[in-house]
Amino acid sequence: MRYLYILFILAIALPLSALAQEGGRLPQAEIRLERREEIKSRAIQDKNVFREKLQNSGENKKEIMMERGEVLKKNILENRVESRNIIKKNKDETREFRVQSRESLKNELRDKISDDKKAEAVLRFSVQVDEINEKMINKFNKAVDSLEEFLARMQSRANKAVSQGLDTFAFDVVFADAQEAVLTARGAIETQSQMVYTVNVNSEETLREDVLASKERFRSDLRVVRDSIDSAKQAVRNALLGLKSVPSVNEAEVE
Repeated sequence: MRYLYILFILAIALPLSALAQEGGRLPQAEIRLERREEIKSRAIQDKNVFREKLQNSGENKKEIMMERGEVLKKNILENRVESRNIIKKNKDETREFRVQSRESLKNELRDKISDDKKAEAVLRFSVQVDEINEKMINKFNKAVDSLEEFLARMQSRANKAVSQGLDTFAFDVVFADAQEAVLTARGAIETQSQMVYTVNVNSEETLREDVLASKERFRSDLRVVRDSIDSAKQAVRNALLGLKSVPSVNEAEVE
């Protein structure tokens, strides 16, 4: 039981080198990098169109603001759905490899590990660690969803400020950075979703070291995603500070 407990605590991991590109990316993640630039460019264009409409709006500023709000919601939803689809596709594309890696692990354990209980524990954990990874991906996605929603609320307030003639340039700059940071975090989550985890067994004598090495790989992968999300959180905080720096912005209540 103690050995099973140790194996459960230690996260064992091996990157999906057979499918991952250099840097741990699948082709979809490379496409996402291009998509990120497209989204950023579109956001700048939308903002300029919004400002131009406001200048020529006369008495229709409220309608234009509502339209702008709907565009932002639509963009956020599209980005979210696109990211979920990439994650689902990654999972589907790695399904066969998961089966193959488990069969390979069984063969390795049969050839190298004489203790059946140890071998069974490793096999069970190879399944459990994939489940843990999937749960973490869902948790990460929820965190980024919240950041996007908070950005949308800030943008709504900024739109109101612009409609009242306030200068939001300082906010616009850091808001664009925050959008990019959130998209980067999405990309990190997508990359993590392509990983398949198992343990690389060298021998029964080195099994503990093999598990520890795999544990560190898994932890390192998750750390990359957490760091990316932390960077996005900081960028969103900077955007909030940028919004607060707009004179009289608190008087521009969102309807």
